[in-house]
Amino acid sequence: ADLSHLRLLISGHDLSRAPSDSHQSVKQQDGGWIVDVHPPTLKNSPGVTISEAGASLSRWTQPSLNIPSSSPRFVQLSKKIVGDRKRVREASLAIRNYVHTIMHPNAGIGVVRNADEVLTTKEGVCRDYAILTTTLLRAAGIPARVASGLEAFRGRFYYHAWSEAWDGKRWIGIDSTVPEEQISAGHVKLACGSVEDA
Repeated sequence: ADLSHLRLLISGHDLSRAPSDSHQSVKQQDGGWIVDVHPPTLKNSPGVTISEAGASLSRWTQPSLNIPSSSPRFVQLSKKIVGDRKRVREASLAIRNYVHTIMHPNAGIGVVRNADEVLTTKEGVCRDYAILTTTLLRAAGIPARVASGLEAFRGRFYYHAWSEAWDGKRWIGIDSTVPEEQISAGHVKLACGSVEDA
């Protein structure tokens, strides 16, 4: 959870489509790929308002496949969770904490479900947590997307999905499956976007 920097040399796979951004850099080198994961810290997140962030990337506030962010159910719930918070960081963390609190892991769910079903059952895999978190972020007017990739856990890497919120300057990782608010460098991003992209 406290891992702030991770550098990997990966060979045998083409990582040319892996995202290279403020979360990580991916560069080809000597027949392999250097993946340098260095997620931005939440404490250094700029203090832009939700409306400022939403205006800068309005595309990422719109509903998409499995993310019904314009649904009255999610708009009302996001207002209740966010309350009077006006800044992206504080509102995003309130949504992250809400999802972390209400959800229960269920590794037996193998199909992609939309946020309505996830919220109704309040259980699922990491992808379900990410879909629900992303839907609530977008419903609150915060640009958000789903990220997927690998997570380091006890010396191995496993498939994982999480959310990202636009803080006005960069995408900040939001992982509702863990109690820590700061995403770790153990999150290696392979894809991001809407559910169908990630």
